[in-house]
Amino acid sequence: MKKTLAMIAVLLMAALVLASCAQNNETAKKTTEETLNYTIYNRTGEVITELSISDKTGRTSTTARNLEVGLTSTASVGAVVDESGTPNLQIAYKTAGGKSVSATLNTKTDAITLLPDTVEFKAPAE
Repeated sequence: MKKTLAMIAVLLMAALVLASCAQNNETAKKTTEETLNYTIYNRTGEVITELSISDKTGRTSTTARNLEVGLTSTASVGAVVDESGTPNLQIAYKTAGGKSVSATLNTKTDAITLLPDTVEFKAPAE
């Protein structure tokens, strides 16, 4: 009798563990890796000595140096995106004057505008 009760208890515990794992898999976001292309606008008023865009998973990054004032350039980076195509990137830049700015890019966009104290994820209104 004791063995039967113990066996039933073990089976119930196993069923609970499997059920909790199944729920976690269904609620987890599906992700894929894509190459994202951005147009970058330097509107800081200074030369950008270093620009980096990196995937927060640490898998990939891209770096550019010496972006002139008013320059428009392009960059590509491999990144993990969720099912809606939204990345989770970190953008950082340093100016010739020594200023450092960083921002998180977690929205769908194709333009990045570097401003003196911030980063905007849209093309400048020129």
